[in-house]
Amino acid sequence: MAATKKVSLKDISNYLLSKLKINIYEDPYQQKYVKSLLAPTEKTQAVFLDAPAGTGKTSLAISVAYYLLERKQIDQIVYVRNAVSIRDMGFLPGDIAEKEAPYLQSGLDALCKLDPMNKKLTETLISNHQLIITSTAFLRGTDWNGKKFLIIDEAQNLDLTEMQTVLTRPHDETKVVVIGSSLQCDNRLIDENSPLAFQLYAEHFTRYTDLKVESLKLKRNYRGKFSQYADMIDQTIDRLGTNEKNPKKLTLDQFSLKDEESAKLWEELGAESLRQ
Repeated sequence: MAATKKVSLKDISNYLLSKLKINIYEDPYQQKYVKSLLAPTEKTQAVFLDAPAGTGKTSLAISVAYYLLERKQIDQIVYVRNAVSIRDMGFLPGDIAEKEAPYLQSGLDALCKLDPMNKKLTETLISNHQLIITSTAFLRGTDWNGKKFLIIDEAQNLDLTEMQTVLTRPHDETKVVVIGSSLQCDNRLIDENSPLAFQLYAEHFTRYTDLKVESLKLKRNYRGKFSQYADMIDQTIDRLGTNEKNPKKLTLDQFSLKDEESAKLWEELGAESLRQ
């Protein structure tokens, strides 16, 4: 049997550009993220990502997973998200799948963008056992073995018990991608003054184990200035307690890709390319 062709960064970058109009060669954080998503588990077992809204964190993860699935690099995509809404809307009608559907829709939307003409894409993938979409509610006893690509989305909404439950399901052949934003937690049962579970686990794996796990971030919100400023409300809250008479306007410097940190990352990526 012929060996499966290894996917290159150039291959996936062309795919992302054609499908999502995302050029990872213009954003070092996205490029680093995609490289880590592509890396085999023996090089990168898991990726923890803390990124603001609009940075492409979910779209990139699902796109890479689907690309690898199409090329038989993996056997199945597992998409997990907690069934937490911004506001409690009461009991939802229907069976379990119907109740969970609204919470899992963002993952489906990201997948459908990759093949918009195929109206039965997710239905076909699920029926072929190539896609699992589930909440955290019924994962006890679940066993994810083999070449799977596990995406835990909106991870900021999982408490420590839920995060532990999900992260103890996969075997070592499974790629694990944990995506969250520490700026937006919708789970009111989580203490806002305590570290989030996915942040604790990122620290746990990267500092206190010998596993090949990466903790990354994305920086630029590509939705535009309005969305960028909306995610900076905590800075205004901090200022309200200072009674500044003539407060300076907030700037969008934190989203810049021309700062010293970004320059160092560009340099690191360039050095990695030379080594390859």
